[in-house]
Amino acid sequence: MALETAPQSTVKVPPQVSALLMRVSDAILACTPQPAPNKADIERCKLIGHRGCKDVAGVKENTYEAFDYALENGMHGIELDLRWTKDKQLVVAHDPDLQRVHGVEGDIADLNFSELRTLCPAVPLFREVIEKYQGKLSFYIELKKDDWDDMALQQRALLSELSSLTGGRDYYIMSFDLDLLKALDEVPASSKVAIMHSNPSDIKTLVEEGCVGTVGGHYLLLTKKFQQHCHQHNVDLGVGFPASRNSLRREVNRGVVFAFVDDPQKAKTWL
Repeated sequence: MALETAPQSTVKVPPQVSALLMRVSDAILACTPQPAPNKADIERCKLIGHRGCKDVAGVKENTYEAFDYALENGMHGIELDLRWTKDKQLVVAHDPDLQRVHGVEGDIADLNFSELRTLCPAVPLFREVIEKYQGKLSFYIELKKDDWDDMALQQRALLSELSSLTGGRDYYIMSFDLDLLKALDEVPASSKVAIMHSNPSDIKTLVEEGCVGTVGGHYLLLTKKFQQHCHQHNVDLGVGFPASRNSLRREVNRGVVFAFVDDPQKAKTWL
């Protein structure tokens, strides 16, 4: 099972190379002092629990336990990943299968929701997540292209689930797949986040076309020049995944609107 979920067309640099660059940049920035952000910049930057929490021992990502952890530790919102079951129910899971996170054999797309709930009760139904956390957390929702085989039906189903929320405030729709973001023609651009992998030229084109309201990506990719380009088109920037106090302060100081963090409790102490 591959953990690389970005479409191959967006991956211009081998994942092993990009992962190494990110580790090196984390180490350098951790040792590079940054001034404490001012109050306005701190209020602008929303801290978002990545998959609720991703690097907390004993807590499984994208579960109610992870989302509760984010809420209890003062996160503004949660990033979560959606998958479609065989009977077109939206559930929360990053991987297409259950093995890595839950230790259970089975592909989500091959299971009806009733079968999935019996096999792995820890996988949340998206509708239930909204009901539980609406008004308490905002939702940063990542969609995977490989799950969309009936765009019209599935877009209606997604928007139905989100009908009690306000886009651009309560939720944002995100994807690495730029064609998927374009195909979601009933979702306002202000509610869409294009996630950059190693394809800045493709993202720049999308920004120029006015298709998205925000661009997100690892902070290493979002250069000052790229930031200026986005701001010229009234597009905001968000980042993942600051791994130290200095790294997070750097991002807040340069005006990002959100930062995805893997450990909400630790990140909250950095500001």
